[in-house]
Amino acid sequence: MMKRSGTVATSALVLLLLATAAGAQDDTSASGPTRRLAVDTVTGYQDFLADDSGWPVQFVIDALVAAQLSPGWQVSVRPLLWRIQGEWETLLDQASIRYETRRGANWRVEVGKFPAPIGLGLTENRAGNNASVLWCHRPYYMFLPSIGADLPRVSVISAVYPFGAQVAASGTKWDARAAFVDRGPVEYWKAGADAARGPNGIVGAGITPRQGLRIGAAGAWGPYANAGPERTALGYRTVNAEAEFAFGYTRLSGEWVSSRFEAPGGSRRFEAWTGQAQHTV
Repeated sequence: MMKRSGTVATSALVLLLLATAAGAQDDTSASGPTRRLAVDTVTGYQDFLADDSGWPVQFVIDALVAAQLSPGWQVSVRPLLWRIQGEWETLLDQASIRYETRRGANWRVEVGKFPAPIGLGLTENRAGNNASVLWCHRPYYMFLPSIGADLPRVSVISAVYPFGAQVAASGTKWDARAAFVDRGPVEYWKAGADAARGPNGIVGAGITPRQGLRIGAAGAWGPYANAGPERTALGYRTVNAEAEFAFGYTRLSGEWVSSRFEAPGGSRRFEAWTGQAQHTV
């Protein structure tokens, strides 16, 4: 359970950021006004009124703060105050510095803590983007059956926010990215202290043959379990395929993921998929 001091500190941080943003002024340059500081806050509430199992109400305050240091340089922080299963928790999902430039293509370099750049789930991991994200992307929040008695919990794909560095590039009809991070995208999102820590590699790419349609693929590899008394460290391999198609006020999306884990008794392979249809009225 989170200590009260942690809750108060995070609440004060969110309020301070909101107050700072409210007082921030736009700079005016020859190219027009630019905003130096931006804050976007999403508040979520969820309750199962027809459920008599005693599941507590869930509540979240999700703030995303971005500050422009100079042209091309940006710092972003994403603190959360979250009540789940009757307990309050504080999280810091994102804290990174980013540099963006255009040299033949659009380039972005980011260092710090950021969403694992694989799969569609983390692109929608905010109530403002998808109010039912916890349920539509369920594989990201479920742990797999035990692979071994002394091995950490893992997921076929997970909602983790690792520390690391990534490079991304994009053109009119393509995009690509590569990252090295300290947490694998198969580590259960509420992992224990026995989970392995990096280095993990993630690469991905996609094509956009027409407006509204994108097809992509990604892969990840690295350790998921530290070495034990009678074994070496164990690794995993993950592949992911995804597609999105948007037209009018409708969006169709889906992904498939397969993860193979090394284990003392032989490798284990798991698959998962999700599909989603959204229509804005």
